[in-house]
Amino acid sequence: MSLKDQLLKLKKCRRAIHSGHKGRVRFGDTEDMDDEMILDLVPIQTPYTGARSLSFDRQRQTEEKEERFNRKFSKFLKELVRHGNTNDIEYLFDYLVRRYQCDTFNSKEMIFFLLPFTKYYEHVLHLSRISDFNYFSVQPTYSYQFIGNLCLREKYFFDFFVEYFEHFKYIREFCLNVLGYVISGMKNADKDFSMQFFEIISHLVRLEENDTAVKVFFDIRDHVEEVIDEFVELLEPHFSKEYLISRRPKNVEHKISIPREEAVLFRNMYDSEDDRRILGDSSRYKNYVIWLHREGLALKSFSEPEFEALKVLCGIEDKRIDGDISIYANLFKELRDRRGLIELLNYSFREDILALTPYMGDDDKAYLSQLSPRLWESVITENNYAMVLTNMPRRAIKEDLRKIMKVCLGYVKYEGSVFTEYLDENVLFALMEECLEDIPAKNIIDTARFMGIDLTSIIVEKGFYTNPIYLNHLSEEPRSLKVEMSRKIFEDIMKLPSKACIDALCRYVRQIDDRKLINDVLGCLIEKGFSNPSFYSALASHIEVLSEENCERILDLRGFSKENHCIVDRLYRYRESVAAECLAEKHYDALLFLCKGYGFSKVLGNRSDENMIDFIEVLSKQNLPLEEAEEFIRYSFSLIKFGGERIVKALFQDRYVPHLIKCSMLREWKTIKAMAIELIVEHNQHRQFCFDYFLDNYHDFKNDFDLLDVIARDGITIDYGKLLEVLKGSESYFKSSFSDILLRNLSFDSLRFVPVIVPSMIEHKKESVRILFKEHGNIMSPYVKDILLKFPEIEECMFEIDSRHLLIGSIKAYTDAPNDHHLDFMCRALDLSDTSLSLPILKRVAGFLDANVSRVKDKLFTKFFGTYLKACPEADESIRSLLKTLYESNRDVFFEVSKVSLPLCYKIFRPYADFMIGMVKEKDRNAITFITEYLHWDLEYCIPHRKLFEMLFGFYCNEPDILYAKCISSILRHNPKEIEDANDLILSKMKGDKAVMILELLQVLYQKVHHFKKCLVKSSPYFALVVDSTRKDISSAARKLLNIIERKHNKGGYQLLQL
Repeated sequence: MSLKDQLLKLKKCRRAIHSGHKGRVRFGDTEDMDDEMILDLVPIQTPYTGARSLSFDRQRQTEEKEERFNRKFSKFLKELVRHGNTNDIEYLFDYLVRRYQCDTFNSKEMIFFLLPFTKYYEHVLHLSRISDFNYFSVQPTYSYQFIGNLCLREKYFFDFFVEYFEHFKYIREFCLNVLGYVISGMKNADKDFSMQFFEIISHLVRLEENDTAVKVFFDIRDHVEEVIDEFVELLEPHFSKEYLISRRPKNVEHKISIPREEAVLFRNMYDSEDDRRILGDSSRYKNYVIWLHREGLALKSFSEPEFEALKVLCGIEDKRIDGDISIYANLFKELRDRRGLIELLNYSFREDILALTPYMGDDDKAYLSQLSPRLWESVITENNYAMVLTNMPRRAIKEDLRKIMKVCLGYVKYEGSVFTEYLDENVLFALMEECLEDIPAKNIIDTARFMGIDLTSIIVEKGFYTNPIYLNHLSEEPRSLKVEMSRKIFEDIMKLPSKACIDALCRYVRQIDDRKLINDVLGCLIEKGFSNPSFYSALASHIEVLSEENCERILDLRGFSKENHCIVDRLYRYRESVAAECLAEKHYDALLFLCKGYGFSKVLGNRSDENMIDFIEVLSKQNLPLEEAEEFIRYSFSLIKFGGERIVKALFQDRYVPHLIKCSMLREWKTIKAMAIELIVEHNQHRQFCFDYFLDNYHDFKNDFDLLDVIARDGITIDYGKLLEVLKGSESYFKSSFSDILLRNLSFDSLRFVPVIVPSMIEHKKESVRILFKEHGNIMSPYVKDILLKFPEIEECMFEIDSRHLLIGSIKAYTDAPNDHHLDFMCRALDLSDTSLSLPILKRVAGFLDANVSRVKDKLFTKFFGTYLKACPEADESIRSLLKTLYESNRDVFFEVSKVSLPLCYKIFRPYADFMIGMVKEKDRNAITFITEYLHWDLEYCIPHRKLFEMLFGFYCNEPDILYAKCISSILRHNPKEIEDANDLILSKMKGDKAVMILELLQVLYQKVHHFKKCLVKSSPYFALVVDSTRKDISSAARKLLNIIERKHNKGGYQLLQL
């Protein structure tokens, strides 16, 4: 696969950014290629196709830079003429057009390098049309003769052509063919072209094309006699002066040197008897004829007359040819370069040359018309008339101008610009009288328009307006004709009213301003039964002046069809009763047309009859535009009291939902809303529109949340910016209800709306606020207080957030409205299993409790102290202060707090221990309980153990209470040194009725005081006495004691009694 094919395959899918430039000239199939791809396919390297060219932007250059750039770039473009036949060179052309926009900035240079190549002539025509270098638009086909004639007619173009000879080696055939037509046409030109030919010969000499240069010189020598010395001086280094100043030898072509390789080729062609194909090669056939003549070979493919003619063409001989012209027909058909043969045949067979016209192309016919202008009628055609007239001598054209014009005016492909230099107003007016057919008349009008001639006066004067072509011409623009003249035109047309004439008259009517004449013309056409499109166009242009009588006549004759709706409209402005007629006669389309123009309410009024309901039913089935449908809905519901069931049934269509929702301000809104809700439930496609409309017009829906509840469902896309605007601008109740529905029905990003909607939702007790607490957690902490104060029924939902927020919120709530419920909530917040509170929060709660000691419940204090001391075992001053306050103001709470707090931080209770010991003496049970627990934790506390023990033992002996027993155990555990003495005192009391009491005390001591086991040896005899006591209560207590000892100290009862 070639590189080109590979690149095409790889990049075909990439769309070129320039594909949208419809007016841009394009050479290849590059529409779907980008610039980089085309650059890869360019077949030659140039200074303007490097990688940097991809970023070049010509339009952004300064004027100075553009001037310097264009100077070099123009020269480069002209040199591209050398590559016109290079394979794939079209990619380079396309790239230059895209990157450098040379079709816009350098159209002349592009024409220069494209013109020598027939395949690019369509591009030349395109460039010619869009540029000032516009020479080719009148010549649709490629023609060397046309180019040669341009040189003769326009010196500027001849100068342009001369530049081609700088590149003669690359476009030899083009240069010689055009130059041949230039030289042959010089005899009919009256201009001096010596300077141009001098440049041409100079280029040829510089390129060492000396044979061609001298041939050109001899061809033009008769036309440059005045400056022939300069030409001779130019050629003298290559040819003798005598040779140059002599007359051109007849056999100059015969002296041409034929290269050996070409001679071998000619020999092979001759031997194969296939030498006639050389006639198609205009650059070689002369050499072959010369070679054949030199070799003196017998003719094989050519007849003798044909070869004689060829020898004359090649300059071998100079004579007339004879015989019948038909014997030269095959030669004429096969010879590519026919110009010389046409000249020879015309010279030899002046009367019979036309026999060959079937084989002539347009170039050939045009050249023949130059040689024999009298034959123009036989060679001119619709396709070549411009070429023929360009070649014909001006004198001949002027002599036969009217005759030529009659022929050419009949052509469909007519170009008036070809004749403007020969025509004047008088000739054109004369042609109007002679050429009355449609095509000539149209072409005369085009020619007059091109020449700037106004035909109005001659058309009116001669009555040409009866020709629809001319009447249409009068209709093209205002002609300022008098009313009388316009009436005459109307009357003359109506004498023989053909369809074309009536169409033209209808167009002409649009130029008339007189109201009476307009109505007369239109009235006449109505009576005649004309109803073509042009008639309605005339009606439309004068609808404002159409009389009431004509309106009624049109409707009577042609009915209330769509074409006549504008008539109905005009008649309605004369009398509004026409609306009632349309309704009664069921002309519903016409009635709808009126309603669209003036509104349903104005046209239909307050009618409440069956015809009106019928109209609504029919209209409800039509697809009305948006605004009309809305007005129709509004008007229909205004009649609901009269035709309620039928109207509701007619409008109960899902396509009307967008219109129904816009009727919220109507008195019948309740009925409309019920319809809308039912339709929305059944049909989902309008939910989005209704939701958006609800948002945009929320002020109109303050009490229509049942409608919103149906509209707002998953699948709706929310404009959050608009929603925020609505919520900020709406009242509290609307805001809360709206938000409640959205939260319940939709999944949407509610975070940004929390500050806007939560206060109102709490105020109006919307249960859906729970959703916000669940979704956003701690973000909802600012609303704990509001929930507790205004909506405590949903307080459980707040336990989704951290307890620190709950505590702060409950404190704020209690501060605003003291309520035990808030304290209970605070207690629940403290009771959370995952409580982890910071010291500042705890201090704040401590401060609150300190300030409200008298009102706060015991449970909250105990819960708080437990939470606080777990979080901060090193109690700070705030907790100590609170404890002091409790001690001073609520001793019961203090003792409850101590039960919870001593295991966590006994040190804060040390200041109160001494007081408590004093209260023990008074048998204060709370103090005894406190001391019991305190001594368990504070092992360093110094107390009078013996004294305290004896006091409590005395209390116990007088009143055996387990509380005293536990306190005694705590004292002995705190100071083990007193155990043995205490044991002796206890055992001494284990007598009589007190035995059971003492045994129960010992049960406590052995169970709670580990070091009490050292008294076992001393106590065992006492235990042995009581264990088998006849008193059941004593023995039972003793055995229980032994069990405790066995369990706590691993001493069995038998072992114990043996000690």
